[in-house]
Amino acid sequence: LRAHVDPLPDGEFALTLTFHHAILDGWSLASLTTEIVRRYAARLSGEPMPVDPPKVRYRDFVARTRAAVDDPHERAFWAGRVRDAVPTALPAGPTGGDALGTLTEVFPDAVVAGLDRAARALRVPLSTVLLAGHVRALAEECAVDEVQTGLVMHGRPEQEGGVEVLGMYLNPLPLRVAAGTDRWSALVRRVHEAELDLLPHRLFPYAE
Repeated sequence: LRAHVDPLPDGEFALTLTFHHAILDGWSLASLTTEIVRRYAARLSGEPMPVDPPKVRYRDFVARTRAAVDDPHERAFWAGRVRDAVPTALPAGPTGGDALGTLTEVFPDAVVAGLDRAARALRVPLSTVLLAGHVRALAEECAVDEVQTGLVMHGRPEQEGGVEVLGMYLNPLPLRVAAGTDRWSALVRRVHEAELDLLPHRLFPYAE
């Protein structure tokens, strides 16, 4: 981890943090940046800001992931989830290679508001509604009834002080769900149930 400070005109400065992505997730980076700036401001004003170590440690998270790897029930759960699964692969591009590319689309405010209303009506996170759209789009593009895609979950400790511990808590997990052709509300609920099923098992490392 490296920190650089570049003075700018009018008393301003630029703080640049450089680090390997494997050591900090987005939440941790925001927490670290906030603490650095707060401590700098406190020192300028002469206010004491003691250093209190978090009540939990990153090594506690590492111990939990190792325990998940050694747990036969966890391994059996994931073995069942991927057994006989057919990878959802996008069709080849016009030249025969992978159809890779980037498409940027800005949703109109009315569409965003409608998605938000749908999430509230179904009592699910907005991200679940978007994930359901992702599943249905993959199913139609790949002409499959069941989609296997990736879902990134975090394993940050759910206890007091857990939000303060810096580290990499993200874990990509395989999400397997029937896309179906039923109503959108049914698909959204099915995706949400699939997400909830993974929650207790989210610490099992993707590499395993």
